[in-house]
Amino acid sequence: MCNLPITIVYGVFILALTTRRLHDTNNSGWWIVGTLMPFHIGDIIGVYVLILTLLPSRKNKWCQP
Repeated sequence: MCNLPITIVYGVFILALTTRRLHDTNNSGWWIVGTLMPFHIGDIIGVYVLILTLLPSRKNKWCQP
């Protein structure tokens, strides 16, 4: 029970970093929501999001890299 606040803070931090990295690769941060889908569909989307975050940064509509 005492680890719950740490887990929440860590989760928010990871979501923020992943969204920022997706924006750096000119993709929407809404891809993260797809990872919550059931029946291994979320796993497949999660691998796709991982690949998107590994792409090099480029000029995008949200901000300059």
